[in-house]
Amino acid sequence: MMRVSRRTAAFLGAVTIAGTAGLTAIASSAYAGSVTRDATCDVPVIGKKTGPQTIKVDFDKTTGPGGVTVTATVDLGPPPITSPMAFKGAKAQSTLTLSMSGAATGTVSLAGPEVTLDIAADVPIDPAPYTATFTIPAAAVGDIQFTPTGTANVTDLPGLGKQTAPCTYAGANGVVATFTADSPPAGAVTLDVQPGTVEPGNEITLSGAGWPAGTPTVELCDAAGANCKADGFSAKSPSVANGTLSGKATVAAGTADGDYTVKVSSGDKNKTAPLKVKKAPAAEPKVGIDPSSGPVGTKVKVSGKSFTPNADLIVFGAVPGADGKGDKSTDPVVQVKADAKGEIKDVEFVVKDPSTVGIGVAEKNNTDRADGAAFTVTTPPSGEKPMDPRQVDVQYECKTTVTGIDIDIPAMQTTVPIKLTVPANAAGGDTVDVKAEIQGNVIGKAPSMVPANSKLFVTPKLTVDVVQGTDTSSFEVTEPKHEITVSPGDDLTTAGALTGTFKVWGGGMFSFSPGTLTIQTEVPLGGQTITSMTKCTAQKTDVSAQLLASGDKGTPPPSAESSGGTSATGGDLAKTGSGGDTISAFALVAGTAVLAAVGTLLLVPYRRRRLQARG
Repeated sequence: MMRVSRRTAAFLGAVTIAGTAGLTAIASSAYAGSVTRDATCDVPVIGKKTGPQTIKVDFDKTTGPGGVTVTATVDLGPPPITSPMAFKGAKAQSTLTLSMSGAATGTVSLAGPEVTLDIAADVPIDPAPYTATFTIPAAAVGDIQFTPTGTANVTDLPGLGKQTAPCTYAGANGVVATFTADSPPAGAVTLDVQPGTVEPGNEITLSGAGWPAGTPTVELCDAAGANCKADGFSAKSPSVANGTLSGKATVAAGTADGDYTVKVSSGDKNKTAPLKVKKAPAAEPKVGIDPSSGPVGTKVKVSGKSFTPNADLIVFGAVPGADGKGDKSTDPVVQVKADAKGEIKDVEFVVKDPSTVGIGVAEKNNTDRADGAAFTVTTPPSGEKPMDPRQVDVQYECKTTVTGIDIDIPAMQTTVPIKLTVPANAAGGDTVDVKAEIQGNVIGKAPSMVPANSKLFVTPKLTVDVVQGTDTSSFEVTEPKHEITVSPGDDLTTAGALTGTFKVWGGGMFSFSPGTLTIQTEVPLGGQTITSMTKCTAQKTDVSAQLLASGDKGTPPPSAESSGGTSATGGDLAKTGSGGDTISAFALVAGTAVLAAVGTLLLVPYRRRRLQARG
């Protein structure tokens, strides 16, 4: 087994735990406020979870001047989220948001530290309290009420990675704490800087009270208030009106991450306030899959974004490790390169390992940059009983070529309903009959330019993909070439089901899915035959039938090769016609040769055919 790297695919069961910040228990204070709010948490994969959550907040001081620093003790009770799996050594961090009302408005973010903890399965977590500091708005005078409005909760699982579950709060009587901002002493000035953390190149807002008239100066200083530089801000617009300071300042784009102070001076007054500068982290990779569940053998389309542009990536299956850490599945990885935007689209991954619980994508040279999505392996309702044959909608991309004519016929997409039928049971070594039925036997519709009573010959062939455990193979079912006579608007049909045989190579459960579909169409014209070949590659398919065989597992045979070329030639088409007259390639393409190209699934998708047939 290969160990899944850190940050790889936070998708094994969606186990983000809300409110998991805290290092050690902190004794409750007599000034602590407590409210119980209705929490709604948006959990990845699982969806929304709701329930009550009790929140306690204690301020180390409840009165003081505007601009004073307050230390808050936060005690988040268990949120309405549990983990379906146990994990050891998980890391978690939560940030509580308080909304201010009364003498001040806005929000306060109280971020807890990242802590390490063990997560038990299906047991709510009661996180330990933590402390955080914030600044009372400098211009505030009077009572300020603080109401919890939500938490941002991040869990980093060992060997798997991070995921976020934000929770929002609602309900009446939500005020958890109150602070009374006193009027500043005579001659004192206040200064408030918001936000308290800013990215280089972004703005801060300045406010304060008690300032003398004049044009204030704004400088960026180190954490101790020294080494002040006016050019620490690339733009500034401070002003004072009636003793009230207001304005904005833009932190210079090249400012390094760190703790700083903002110094404002006007007349004989100056004041500093803390500011943290921190660059925004690179966007985390995001991965999506389709479908997100299916039996062993399911072909999954994997897409992703926000990877390093042009990075080499690996797509892999993930299984839970016995020690609570994640492992790569036994399925072979798929190697792919991100495009110039750091994106991949519809990369095919076949789920063969029955223990698979997710599909991940990681950068080959930096596996910390990774993400994934949960995948559920489904089994037949009765365990080892094969599923009944079913019709599945196969999404195809089709490309047609016409022998002897150099014309670019655009690739087109269509959906074809196909049902595979195999025996439910067999023994290893048996050869069994396989049937593929295309709904209504309809594979196309003759276009309006087709002459009445046109004769053509159609030969369809379907590749069937087979999965048994971790082994794969494929074989073909076909229908002999048959003649049909059509007029404009007539259906182009097969003579019936496509048939073939399958050699059961061993014992176990075999899953069968429709794969590549090819259709050869031949049109007699002027003593020769014009031939087109359409190759339809499955973009999305599903298991249509299963067979349970007795015996040892065995070894699969080589897979069938699906033909994508043409098999007949029509001579010099540029000189074909009555009496040796020259017929241009354009005339052929606009007329009879197009019939060859459209004796396929291309021009009339199934849904449109059905509507035309009705109308």
